[in-house]
Amino acid sequence: MDLGWQKVKMVSLVVVSLLLVLNNAALCMGANNGRESPRCQRQVSGLVNSCKGVLSMKATSPTCCDWIRSVDLATCICPKVTPQIASIVQVKQVVRVLKGCGRRTPRNFRCGSIVIP
Repeated sequence: MDLGWQKVKMVSLVVVSLLLVLNNAALCMGANNGRESPRCQRQVSGLVNSCKGVLSMKATSPTCCDWIRSVDLATCICPKVTPQIASIVQVKQVVRVLKGCGRRTPRNFRCGSIVIP
């Protein structure tokens, strides 16, 4: 198997792992205090569901990239990025996936406990 392809799959796996952690955080937040908006719940759920094929070592799908491009990072995703989540995320790999899907982030964008250069 091509090493470049393995790298892409590993990056995608890291992103999906982060999404699964975020989904669990969203479920807990919704169950505990109801502060998460229905719009954010739909976005996190759509993102996780459309990108979970990567866990089966599949390439990032166009649908997954659509969600990555459209999800409201500042409101729906970033508030869930705790220091614990930030400690397991490889920022450079996440940035590669975001860029690979056409998602742009401002320079020095802060997402929870992560600063994206």
